[in-house]
Amino acid sequence: LKPGGYAILQVPISNKIEKTIEDFTIIKPEERHEAFGQFDHVRVYGPDYKERLEAVGFFVTKQSPYTQEWNINHLTKYALNKKEELYIAHKSPKQD
Repeated sequence: LKPGGYAILQVPISNKIEKTIEDFTIIKPEERHEAFGQFDHVRVYGPDYKERLEAVGFFVTKQSPYTQEWNINHLTKYALNKKEELYIAHKSPKQD
């Protein structure tokens, strides 16, 4: 990211698992679909997603996409799922 920049991230997160599951050895689309819920995915993120981002140097906050400023029209326009939190990632202030 550029200095002062930020990333807005939204990924499906499973609360049925404790940690992210990933397996790069699964290469067949039908096996990926079975393992990860979609043929082009190589992982299922767990509740540790925020910590994974922080571990690679980001300062991360979570925010609901459904706020006073963002109504159902915004959710539809930007294809946001109101049940999935947005992760706002900045370069960590701890870095040089």
